[in-house]
Amino acid sequence: MFEDENLLRPDPPSDPAIRAEWDRRGITEEMLGLFYRPNQALEPADRFPDEYDVAPEIPETARGPKSRTVRSVLAGSCCGWRRKPTSAELHRAMRTAETTDRDRSVLYSFLSEASNQEICLAHAEGAYTWRQLVEKMHVLGITDGALPWYVNGFAKNNG
Repeated sequence: MFEDENLLRPDPPSDPAIRAEWDRRGITEEMLGLFYRPNQALEPADRFPDEYDVAPEIPETARGPKSRTVRSVLAGSCCGWRRKPTSAELHRAMRTAETTDRDRSVLYSFLSEASNQEICLAHAEGAYTWRQLVEKMHVLGITDGALPWYVNGFAKNNG
């Protein structure tokens, strides 16, 4: 995955020869929007639902602080830590008002290593609400790029 998704979007050509080639091939600036994820600022947390919407097929042994997805991501991304974080630790860090340095490290490790699908699965397992996730993303400064673009799709009345 690319760090800066905007690298995938070429700027409209300023060179007349390139512009002529675009015109000859029928390429428009609107078509470029199909191939990249814009760096979109993360919406404010109050735009996101604050309800747990745990999927009914998720067993009790994999819900909330026992999220299998969170455990899997943290096991892979924190394998060199002296004291490895647990899914219960991330679950608590998502809810606490005062985040410690360790909380921030655990949260950042999860958010930087998890795929969009894993972010969504962890939510489906009750690890956090969308609002809790976005509040922590703001605290950590993860406010633009591919992850905020994806998460913004879950904002209330978005569309």
